[in-house]
Amino acid sequence: DSTADGSPLEEPPKFRIHGGRASRSYEEVIGVTEPGVTRYTVKDLEPGTWYLAITSVSHDGVESDFSDESVTRVN
Repeated sequence: DSTADGSPLEEPPKFRIHGGRASRSYEEVIGVTEPGVTRYTVKDLEPGTWYLAITSVSHDGVESDFSDESVTRVN
């Protein structure tokens, strides 16, 4: 794994899952700090449409740009 500039990662990044009720308007943030996580289940969302994006956070606190946005409907 490497950073955007191609330098190697010193440790696995942490992730943040951003969610909101409108596109690119995220009011909820979930920190995922366990190294090596490739799946995460978001629980307890209220019913309706949710917009989600992910960022990674380096060991020194630098946060990436948002990923492509996913849209999901919670019943």
